[in-house]
Amino acid sequence: LSYASCCDSSLTVKGTIIKDKTPKSKLPFVVYLPPQYNPQTKYPILYHLHGAGVGMAWLTKDVKWTAYNNENNTDTPMIIVGPQDITKFSMWSDGLQIQVRTQIMEELIPHVESLYSIDRERRFIQGFSMGGFGALAIGFQHQDSFSKVIILDGALHNWETLSKSRAFIAKSQFGDSEERFDPSSPWTITTAKAASSTIGDTPILMFVGSMGATTDFGTRMRTHLEKLGANLTYVKTDFPHTPQPFLMAHSDEINDFLAK
Repeated sequence: LSYASCCDSSLTVKGTIIKDKTPKSKLPFVVYLPPQYNPQTKYPILYHLHGAGVGMAWLTKDVKWTAYNNENNTDTPMIIVGPQDITKFSMWSDGLQIQVRTQIMEELIPHVESLYSIDRERRFIQGFSMGGFGALAIGFQHQDSFSKVIILDGALHNWETLSKSRAFIAKSQFGDSEERFDPSSPWTITTAKAASSTIGDTPILMFVGSMGATTDFGTRMRTHLEKLGANLTYVKTDFPHTPQPFLMAHSDEINDFLAK
């Protein structure tokens, strides 16, 4: 499929979009509730992490695109939650500017899941670009909390690439310290999970597009994960670096992956 044939910027969803903030840290987030949401039914939940530089308007589009896929291509309604990184460049990590991983795990998830009816055995995490870095890192840092991970054209930096191509993030969030970066690195985290023999317990669906940097990241991460024995499904596409085409054109693969 071409980008034009799969992607419609005017799409609408039938479910409900709610914008909210967590009570303590005031972390903004968007919630999608499926049509005819019933608090007596337990729903799968997917946490979506946005890419670098994204504000609330584009995050809401990310959530709507994911919701459109769910409404139109599967019979399993799902709740979708998109937190907003207020710094826009945190790598979804605990660092100097923000401790957003802790905010997600200790505040956002408990808050959201106290409000809505959730099947905690079907809690998923998905991320685009910088969010793919965060989804892989958080999904394996907290392997008992997420059953599956989806990476959409992830910006899967190691310290060398981050400090060279995103030096301002290396400085602002990690203080130019590889030692501070490593606990948030998906490379380090997955290696540790392989050492503890749990790397294969969490299935990963990874999409890679046509942009040179993310193609390189994805190729190297694929080699890394396969050597570790990860449960990885890898899909190479020719799509540009934007989440919509991956969600639209590969809806069947995404839905089949989540349903297994």
